Amino acid sequence: MQRHVLFLFFITMCKVSAAYADNVAIIGGGAAGLATAYLTEEAHNVTVFEAQDQLGGNAKTENINRNGKQVAVDAGAEFFNRASYPNFIKLLELLVVTTTTFALAFNFYDVNSRKHMVLPPIHDNTIEFNSLRPSNLFRLIQLKWMMYKGKNLVDNKVYNVTLKEFLDSIWVTENFKDNFLYPLLSAAWGVSIEDIKEVSVYQGLKYFIDGERANNEWMEITDGFGSYIRALQAKLKNTEIQLNSPIKSITEEAGQYRVTKETGESALFDHVIFAVNPKVAGKILKDIPSLDKLVHKFNNVKTFDTKIVLSEAKGENLRFMPHTQPQIINIRWNGKAAATTMCKNWKTGDELSPVLKTWVTYDIRAKDDAGSAMPEDPYAVYNFEHTHMNMAYYKAYKAAQKQEGKKGLWFPGIHENDSHESAISAAVEVARRLAPKSSRLVAFK
Repeated sequence: MQRHVLFLFFITMCKVSAAYADNVAIIGGGAAGLATAYLTEEAHNVTVFEAQDQLGGNAKTENINRNGKQVAVDAGAEFFNRASYPNFIKLLELLVVTTTTFALAFNFYDVNSRKHMVLPPIHDNTIEFNSLRPSNLFRLIQLKWMMYKGKNLVDNKVYNVTLKEFLDSIWVTENFKDNFLYPLLSAAWGVSIEDIKEVSVYQGLKYFIDGERANNEWMEITDGFGSYIRALQAKLKNTEIQLNSPIKSITEEAGQYRVTKETGESALFDHVIFAVNPKVAGKILKDIPSLDKLVHKFNNVKTFDTKIVLSEAKGENLRFMPHTQPQIINIRWNGKAAATTMCKNWKTGDELSPVLKTWVTYDIRAKDDAGSAMPEDPYAVYNFEHTHMNMAYYKAYKAAQKQEGKKGLWFPGIHENDSHESAISAAVEVARRLAPKSSRLVAFK
């Protein structure tokens, strides 16, 4: 009799748990969206709506056939380190994704004067004597001073000071700012010189300081960021994924949300999770009057487009990467704008010429360069939309944090910075509240 009662109690509790499992919509199938699905699907019925025809957001990997050898080249995100990516690395370990470690060096190259400076000046058992010339050494001293003064702002997550305001408040020369630092950072983020001045100092300096703390030991996913997205998707067991499904709007309906796709199809959900940038979230939320102030802050956020070309490092394309050994990043500066070309020689080995990854949003040719602004014979061309991490973004971020979880709305896509660590950490925070008993949460900080 006692066993019978216990059995009935167990069955009843199972039914109650199932009855209280909510229907959760996740808008956006990038890192934040998929990680949130992974961490909440044990407790809820999850549907991911992705506007594009593939998952991953800016985690795009092109597998290029080079003489029968498949070379995985990341068109979007690709660098991380142990010092500042603990949750992202833990996720990769859980997914059994292989990583490669390397030392990061970059070359700052004036396309008109042909002068260049490699940082760090000592790397890979190599001394870059050119980088230790007096003018370059003076730049290096100012760079170190800037990082020293900026560490507290990054550590304390000071969002409301612009990069320009910070630099104007410390001792660095105008030449250092205008002809080195602003071009370097604008190339790193793919934005204009004027735009980089308006980014939050937190965003502008974080990667510099993180790299120093990691002793310049950086990592990549051996088979590309796309492989971790595929591995994460393969782990999803209670999640429905709908590709090519841009969302038109959500509306309130009897304590739930009706999520309507651009096609007109709709369904009801208990929670809606926005794993998209503020600009997209604002458009979708426009039909909920009570969120007008939030939508206004979201709509003030600026985005910018970048174009990236993958090509072979040969012939005329070497103009984009004049120093390929052993530097990984070449920053080209023409006095008006700057852009980046990346090259990982180990991807192809000694028998094949490397693959270049070149930002062509701006024309950075030298005055006497009559060649094309585009690399020749590209393997692939990618267009990305990025969020401008300026003051308007951080106002939207703080507003989203204040709204988080209220009335079943969540915003892991509007996270602290533009790294995958930030995206995964935002997903973890949502899951701690929405699915606190998920067994998959245990591994994360």
